[in-house]
Amino acid sequence: MYQALGLTASQSLLVQGIYGAIGPIANLLCVSSDHLLLLSLTDLTSFIIFVLDSIGRKKPLMFGAASLVALFSVLSALVASFPPGENQNLAAQKAAIAMIFLMSIVFSLSFGPVSWVLAAEVSRTDF
Repeated sequence: MYQALGLTASQSLLVQGIYGAIGPIANLLCVSSDHLLLLSLTDLTSFIIFVLDSIGRKKPLMFGAASLVALFSVLSALVASFPPGENQNLAAQKAAIAMIFLMSIVFSLSFGPVSWVLAAEVSRTDF
């Protein structure tokens, strides 16, 4: 898909690197400015401490499920309507890449951190 957009190999590598950094950046942005002294913690831990414990487990999971369904639906429609190798619609291909980036952000703010906490809470035997 990157080649179809006219990106060179080095530009494709840059886009892939940005994609890999999006999740941690999304988690970092959820930390309020009051807690910036604790940035030595991992982004995942900071999301769990500052956001997840204050809003609960259900809301991020419901937000994540609904958002991922919508994003996957749009991505599927784009790829089905404008296949990357066959079609030269650059706007549709850029939108498909944007959907992939948005899925990473949504996953990082919902299922990613919640799965760690939920698994630990389910496996506890002292409740």
